Amino acid sequence: MTLKKIYLASAFLLLSSAVHATDIFASGKPVEMSVGAEVKPDFTVGGYSIYQGAGNWRLFKSESSTSSARGEATSVNLGWVSLFELVDPQTNAYVGMDMTVNLSSGGPNDYWTGNPCAGVHLAAVNKAQGQDDNCMTIDVKAGPTGSKGAENFIVRSTQSASSGRLFAIAIALPIRMLGLPDSSDANWTSAAVEADPAKAAVLNRVKEWAVQLQDASRKAIGFSKPQDAFAAVPSYRTLMKAPVSATNTAEVSN
Repeated sequence: MTLKKIYLASAFLLLSSAVHATDIFASGKPVEMSVGAEVKPDFTVGGYSIYQGAGNWRLFKSESSTSSARGEATSVNLGWVSLFELVDPQTNAYVGMDMTVNLSSGGPNDYWTGNPCAGVHLAAVNKAQGQDDNCMTIDVKAGPTGSKGAENFIVRSTQSASSGRLFAIAIALPIRMLGLPDSSDANWTSAAVEADPAKAAVLNRVKEWAVQLQDASRKAIGFSKPQDAFAAVPSYRTLMKAPVSATNTAEVSN
C-alpha cells in the first residue's frame, strides 16, 4: 500500500498525546523493531487496535510521513505499518496487512478529502456519511507470495472522520488459500465472476467477512480508540475451503 498525499479541509492540527504503551510508533516515529518481529495482540498503531488475523502477525516494515495540506490546514503525521502472517509453509502462502493511521489530530472541522470508493472494483460497499469516509473495496491483484502467477484478493477498508482521523487497512488474501487455483486478475472481472459459480461463491464469502471488517474499522476510529474494536471479526482462516493447521504459523521466527 502506497501512501498518497491527501488534504485536510480546514483548521489547525495538534499532536495527540494518546499513545499506547506497546505502540509501534512513539513520538510520531516507528519504534525499533526487526523484520519478522512478533506483533503481540496488545500492540497498537498510533493507539488504534490491530485486527488480529490468525493471531500471528509479524512486522515487515513501518514508516512515518507527513501529508500535504491546503488552505488553513497544517500537515498531519501519518503512520504506516506492513505486517504478514505465514499461512502455509508448503506453498509459501502469506497473508499481508497494511495499516495507515493518523498519528496527530486536530479540531472538529478537520476532514480528509477524496473518495476511496471511486473507480471500478470487484466489490464495493460505501457507507460514507457527510464528510466521513467509510468504504470497503475488494479487488484482485498479483501479490508477493513467492509463486509466479499467484493472485490475491485485496480487501481495503478506509475510514476517516473529524479531527483529521484516518484508519485505513488493506489485507491481501491468496486466492489459492480460499480453494481456487491461481489465475490472472483478468479472469476476475464482474462478468467472469457472474459466469463462474465457484468464483461467485468465494467472492461472496470474502465480501461478507469484509463488511464485518469494515464495520469494526469504523468502531476502531472512534475518539476512544477502543481496543476491542475487532473482537467480533472472525479470523480470515474461516474463509478457507480447507483450513490450514494453526501450527504452521508457529514456524515463523523473529
